[in-house]
Amino acid sequence: MAEVKKINDQYTISAPTIIIDGNLTVSGSTTSVETTNSVISDNTIVLNEGENGAGVTAGTSGIEIDRNSLDNATFLFNEADRAWEHKIGSIFSITRGLDPDGPNDYATKNYVDSNAGGAAGTVAGSNTEIQFNDNNAFGASSNLIWDGSQLSVTGDISVSSTIIAIDLEASGFVELADYSGAVPAAEAGKTKLYADTPGPGGSGLFFQNISDSDELISRRKAIVYGIIF
Repeated sequence: MAEVKKINDQYTISAPTIIIDGNLTVSGSTTSVETTNSVISDNTIVLNEGENGAGVTAGTSGIEIDRNSLDNATFLFNEADRAWEHKIGSIFSITRGLDPDGPNDYATKNYVDSNAGGAAGTVAGSNTEIQFNDNNAFGASSNLIWDGSQLSVTGDISVSSTIIAIDLEASGFVELADYSGAVPAAEAGKTKLYADTPGPGGSGLFFQNISDSDELISRRKAIVYGIIF
């Protein structure tokens, strides 16, 4: 038969060992356990039990580590961002682990440095094309070699976006496909070069600036024109 005992003041039990043979239920707003080493056999620890709202209405839920005079360390789930946060005080902390093995593993700094930068490397092959945001791409036969100070390019590069600057060695060349469509629109402060079907100038290389649009004259044509005129 169940019994209820009411105690109006603090009640202390002092014994070397206390064994409770059965379930223990503690009803109250605060439960404190002072222990040096805790052993928990449960395979899942539930925090924020009894939540009545949609999500963590307190904003965050997790584990906090007391660091005395230093800012506490926390591992919290942030409901607003739906993200796990590792922090020391209010600042995100470093999280360490092994290099990834699978496609869904987090990448470490060592893994990124080794596979995406650092020493010279090449980019080539049918599955390693470099893609621009406007969907233009280097062809699969193109090779990019970066030695830390200079970028070398071999193979064909086909892009429709504007190339701002090209710096090639003396042995290199630039190949321009015929420009399709009307003459490029003139813009103040800019001179545009484009390729098209060769005209009287014989070069097939045309220019467009704010005041003029014409074909550059080839050396052979220039000699002929010099003799005639």
